[in-house]
Amino acid sequence: MKSSKNEVVYLVLTILCVIFIGTIYFIFGNIRQANVSVTPTPSITASQVDNKNLEAAQAAVQAAEANKSEESIALAHEALQQVQDEKDKLELQAKLDDLSTELTNQQVATTAVETAEASLSAEDVQAAREAIEQLKDDAKKNELQVRLEAIATEN
Repeated sequence: MKSSKNEVVYLVLTILCVIFIGTIYFIFGNIRQANVSVTPTPSITASQVDNKNLEAAQAAVQAAEANKSEESIALAHEALQQVQDEKDKLELQAKLDDLSTELTNQQVATTAVETAEASLSAEDVQAAREAIEQLKDDAKKNELQVRLEAIATEN
């Protein structure tokens, strides 16, 4: 087969165009990607969030231990709800339950001593003694026992 001169020229021009377009693609094809600046975003993993929640709950429980009040126990309970690890959650919940029980016992003992102070009856004094015996906080226990002994010496 004999090809004409025009066919060879068109074939060479086609090959040159393909090479030229390919070169332009490889040179300028990645410019759009290079101009886009990638700003690293801080990624917080779930374990980091869990650790922060655990630390916050531990701090809240410690604050409740230092300041035994219904408000501090409620705040610690709210912080504890965010903790995902069941083992740590149960451990902190047990501490909160002990604090809540102690706070309730203190309120009951204080009310019993106030009742005994008002009535001065032997039954109320005995009930106050029994309520005081339930307390674990030695300072509060001693304070209420001193008040109760003052009643006993008056009778």
